[in-house]
Amino acid sequence: MTGYLLLLAFGAVVSTSLLVASFIRVGFSRGAAVRVGLASVAGAAVGGKALSVALHPGAGFAIGSGWSLDGGVIGAVFAVLVATRCNLPALDRLAAPFVVGLVFARIGCLLTGCCPGVPTDSVFGIHSPGAPILFGLSQARHASPVYEMVAALAAWIVACCFGPQRPGAHFFLFLSLFTTARLVLWTLREPDLATAVPPMALSAAIMRASLFGIRSDWDGFGAWSAWKEGCA
Repeated sequence: MTGYLLLLAFGAVVSTSLLVASFIRVGFSRGAAVRVGLASVAGAAVGGKALSVALHPGAGFAIGSGWSLDGGVIGAVFAVLVATRCNLPALDRLAAPFVVGLVFARIGCLLTGCCPGVPTDSVFGIHSPGAPILFGLSQARHASPVYEMVAALAAWIVACCFGPQRPGAHFFLFLSLFTTARLVLWTLREPDLATAVPPMALSAAIMRASLFGIRSDWDGFGAWSAWKEGCA
């Protein structure tokens, strides 16, 4: 578990650094960019832990007791919108750092056996350290953490190539594609019977919200230009 937390921390540092650099490249002061970056990682941490605890009553807030990816997404988006006064172009800067952070998190899952896939005899099966033991050998299981990494990268590439030019639409397209892929990948993942709400329902809710974001034409209440001028 220590190795997993170290990977999470390192991934948070790398993804936050990418986000800060992205804002600086478009003209924001270093201080303003750092504030948004720190807000995003804090929101992801609080949202990920809070939703995990809500889904697993009694699990507690211990750092090693579990995290929710959906909660992390919700927390990061909310924090960035608050820190930037609800401007949508700021969200477009989140997609690439999100993919990087997810890769580190899922590598940790892969190494510790967290979020295991269902057993399989196919060529896609892997032996994870945390997989249940059967007759002295760990069962080969679908590499669900790897599938999610590939899905996130593919969603990001599609969003970059075909995303609408409206503010925020790039991120919302990425998020809708990724959460749609997650809905499919949940069928290849070992069910979490201890949750109070089916995890698929949360992914579906985020997907619907993302589709709404793609279709909306608002520009963050015009706050993007005003915030950029104030932070330059």
